[in-house]
Amino acid sequence: MNIQEMIDNGLLKVESCSPELINKELEESEKDLKNAKESFEDGNHKWSIIQAYYCIFHIARALIYKKGYREKSHYALYLLLDEFCRKRMLESKYIIYFKAAMYARQDADYDAVYSEDVAKEILDFAIEFSNLKHKL
Repeated sequence: MNIQEMIDNGLLKVESCSPELINKELEESEKDLKNAKESFEDGNHKWSIIQAYYCIFHIARALIYKKGYREKSHYALYLLLDEFCRKRMLESKYIIYFKAAMYARQDADYDAVYSEDVAKEILDFAIEFSNLKHKL
C-alpha cells in the first residue's frame, strides 16, 4: 500500500508535527530502552520485549513525524516504514526489526509467549533502531 492509499484509507494523515512532539517521542524511546535493559537483566523477559518494542515504536513515530505524517495505528506505522524502505528512504533492516518486535510484543502481551532468546533479540533490535535518533 502506498502513502496515498494509506491516507485515502484513513490509516495515515499528513500533519506538520512540532519539534517538541518529535523530541517527546525520542525521550520516551530512551526511557523504554533503559527499562527494557533493566527488565532483561532482572530476568523479566516479557516486559523487556514489550519495552524494547515501544522503544522502537517511539523512534519510528519520531521518524514519520519528522516526515510530516501521523499514523492511526501500529499497523499503519509498519506500513509507512515499509514504504520508506521500498523508496530507499530507510534501510530495509529497520522494517525487519520493527515487524519482528511488533509480533514479539503481541505474542508476549496477548499470548504469554516469550523467552530469553527472543527478549535478547528484540532488545538488540531496539539498540540498533536507536541509532536512527542521530539521523533525525
